[in-house]
Amino acid sequence: HACSYCIIPFRRGIERSRRVGEIVAHVRSLALQGVKEVTLLGQIVDRYGKDIPDGPDLSDLLRIVHDVAEETGLERIRFLTSHPNWMTDKLLDTVAALPRVMPHIEVPVQAGNDEVLANMKRGYTVEQYRRLIDRIRARISGVAINSDIIVGFCGETEQQFMDTYNLLSELKLDKVHLARYSPRHNTVSARNMEDDVPKEEKKRRHAVLEELHAHVSAEINSRFLGDTLPILVEDRY
Repeated sequence: HACSYCIIPFRRGIERSRRVGEIVAHVRSLALQGVKEVTLLGQIVDRYGKDIPDGPDLSDLLRIVHDVAEETGLERIRFLTSHPNWMTDKLLDTVAALPRVMPHIEVPVQAGNDEVLANMKRGYTVEQYRRLIDRIRARISGVAINSDIIVGFCGETEQQFMDTYNLLSELKLDKVHLARYSPRHNTVSARNMEDDVPKEEKKRRHAVLEELHAHVSAEINSRFLGDTLPILVEDRY
């Protein structure tokens, strides 16, 4: 799967799933060194194992790594980044069932308009994404859902941008990573589409979504007022 704006397939080549034994050995080594949290990382991480005949999928891998975590004291497991087309109920149920796998799903939408999504070659509609968010929340208690958005993609109109704004306002996702579109050499969008949204307009749209999400984030975080929660300290200064 290659989105029309994405340079990664040109830089990294075809997908290759790392072998389970290598992952397990790496996780065990990190845990024995005192690491508290690991993240299983892939460009489309929920496609893990698709290139290995009869191999494990991401759900199977999470269960294996979870066993290692219980043996070694590793506290938290995460994975990212997922693609909506490959997010299965089996994977969601696995996250819900394993206490050391954090209830955290990173699933980018990129835009809230079907025409823009088609131009991006994302492979789903806004309604399909909306239903996916409903499925995630129904299956995983207390889940945090993060997403990515690109503003100012080729040909994006003001109304199409507002569709994205309205979708984010509706879904109230926990975190949104925002980016302004810029063409990457050799990608489909750079070759075949005009980068026709002015830079200043991209900045404005970016700022509008930042302000929206600041309000959403404050609303979500207000639910934790008065609670005592565990945190991960990454460094000392």
